[in-house]
Amino acid sequence: MISNLIEEIGLSNKKANETYKLYKEQKQAVDELKQQLIAELDKAGLKSAKGKKFQASIAQKLDIEVTHERSVIDWLKSDPNVEEDAYIGLKLTPFKTLAKEVLKKSGEIIPGTETVHKESLIIRGNK
Repeated sequence: MISNLIEEIGLSNKKANETYKLYKEQKQAVDELKQQLIAELDKAGLKSAKGKKFQASIAQKLDIEVTHERSVIDWLKSDPNVEEDAYIGLKLTPFKTLAKEVLKKSGEIIPGTETVHKESLIIRGNK
C-alpha cells in the first residue's frame, strides 16, 4: 500500500511538472503572437480587428508608477486623510489604488509618482 502511494505520488508529480512545462511553452508562444498582433495592428493604424472566431482590441489603461519612494512615503505621512501608521513601508498595490483615487477626485499627482498609459491586448470570442 505504501509503495503504491509513493509511486502514484511520484507519477502524478512527474505528470504535473510535464504539464506545467507545456503550459509555460504555450504561454510564451501566446505572448509572442500577441506582440506580433499588436505590431500589425499598430502598423495598420487599428485599435481592434475581427477574425473568424475571435476578435482583438487594444485597451489603454491609466496606471501610476512610483518614481521616488521616499517622496511617496513623506506624502503619505503628511496627508491628514491617511492613518498615521498605515504606511510604514510602501505596499505598491494598495498605494496605487489610493493614488488613482486621489488623482480622480482632486487631479493631484502624488509627489514621487507619475502617470503612465499602458496598453493591453484583449482577445474575446465573437458573438
